[in-house]
Amino acid sequence: MRHGQGFDLVFQEWLRIAAQPPGTRAEPAPGFDRYEPMFDYTAAEMLDDPASGVALPDLLAMLARLSTQMHVGALKVAGSVGKVPAGYTYLAQFAIHDLVNTASFRTTQDRNLPRRQFGSIQSAALDLASLYGGGPAGSPAFFEPTDETEHRARFRLGWMRDSSGNPARKGLPTVQEDIPRLPLGPETGTAPGDRRFDPLLADTRNADNLIVSQLVVLLMKAHNRLYDAAHGRAAAGQARNRLFARPFEAARCMLTATYRQILRQDFLPRILPAAALPLLAAPPARDAVGLEAALAALRFGHAMVQPVYDFSAVHSGTGPSGPARLERLMDFFGLHPTRDLPADDTWVIDWALFLDPAPGGAAHPRMNRARPLGPTIAEPLRRHASTRVTAPADLPGLGGHRLGLGWRTMAKGLMARLPTGQALAQRLVQAGRLGPADVLAPAALDRILRAGRTAGCIGERCVTDADIAFLSQRAPLFFYLLAEAQEIGGGQRLGPVGGLLVAETFGMALADPGFGGETSLDAAAATLWTELFPQGPAMPATMPDLVAFAAG
Repeated sequence: MRHGQGFDLVFQEWLRIAAQPPGTRAEPAPGFDRYEPMFDYTAAEMLDDPASGVALPDLLAMLARLSTQMHVGALKVAGSVGKVPAGYTYLAQFAIHDLVNTASFRTTQDRNLPRRQFGSIQSAALDLASLYGGGPAGSPAFFEPTDETEHRARFRLGWMRDSSGNPARKGLPTVQEDIPRLPLGPETGTAPGDRRFDPLLADTRNADNLIVSQLVVLLMKAHNRLYDAAHGRAAAGQARNRLFARPFEAARCMLTATYRQILRQDFLPRILPAAALPLLAAPPARDAVGLEAALAALRFGHAMVQPVYDFSAVHSGTGPSGPARLERLMDFFGLHPTRDLPADDTWVIDWALFLDPAPGGAAHPRMNRARPLGPTIAEPLRRHASTRVTAPADLPGLGGHRLGLGWRTMAKGLMARLPTGQALAQRLVQAGRLGPADVLAPAALDRILRAGRTAGCIGERCVTDADIAFLSQRAPLFFYLLAEAQEIGGGQRLGPVGGLLVAETFGMALADPGFGGETSLDAAAATLWTELFPQGPAMPATMPDLVAFAAG
């Protein structure tokens, strides 16, 4: 299932409920299983507080105007290139898929029911479950047979077509640099002539765009190298560590520890404020992803996406095809007929365009950098078919708006009855977790909202003066977190509230779970790695290290 599609079915039902006259319904208030709120909020702390005087359909329309401003502002706001290499945008997407996967849900008209209407199928740990699935035993289609006994341990990789121009090789497979994709047709139970390709992944959200799917390929290649080395050592009778008796599990242990180390040492220090970093090592305050993190804070990466990337030598500003548009990269999902699949080998990503160089190296002159954190979202995330939302005709206030990812995120938060950003910030102050200076003042929000409107709303319906008066006092949590990242974090790091939520969530998810009877996964992986590679390389601690290792 593509990102957001399962939720959209429920979303449409909830919107129909929201459009009914108030006298015929209770306030709809579905929530999410295992995403429990940090505090027991009162009605006055909710965006849809009846005492605010704004009816729910009007509030949804206000969010449509706000999201329109966020998307069109991304086209106009100066300084759209930040400091973080763009590859970390998609590492964040992959890691958050590893934490949050809301899949089972139903709506309710009873606001008094507990927030346990929806379910998550994801473990609350950063354990590469979204890569490995059920492993060779539970998800055999993801792994290739390695011998005549059909033993499976290496990830399948997909082939890309030759693009050399040699007529003898036109359209033939040339390199295994894609995720595995199953061509659909009568042999696989679909209709003759079906030209779609089904991604063979444990979490098909990781086929949403070509950058994140190329990241999956990188992890698969790293696993295969680790498996080959572990299997070879065990087969030669040279293994001392008992975990090498199961080479697949040994490889999984080492890759999972590598991934966790990269998140701790390379990714999170780039986006967290300094005050939040100690939370990564603190004892977990909870054992599951919280409501505020799942539906607001962990979505900060939406604001980092660029509309265009230099992707490879061919698909770049200096290449024959020009830079890769985000919409094009999102068209590789595969479950619709497309000329892009099977992909040709010009679409093998050049990681030097997305990551820092190795120590001592020079950065690529055309390296992509993420957008600075702030309340703007790239326009393609509003207009692409995979992110668009069709509003019911009986909500006239939404008519004429192009509703995309920004609106869906904020309306989803309204659906789950998230607190306003100001309410959560004040609660954290009262709990002694933040100081009063960490709360974004209404005047700052007023200025940010007016600046966004000025940035380019010609021909678009952006926020009104009345909207600004309301939102500067009662901002959706998602918008508030992006605004504080711009105002307090300088666009380079999350703000106090967002930083705390993300650090606590990742700290909980990075708690060492142990492995194979060992008390520490990280320690077991370090021991395995040292035995397997006594002369190096060291276990990767950065994304460039991982790229170099996977390349062999």
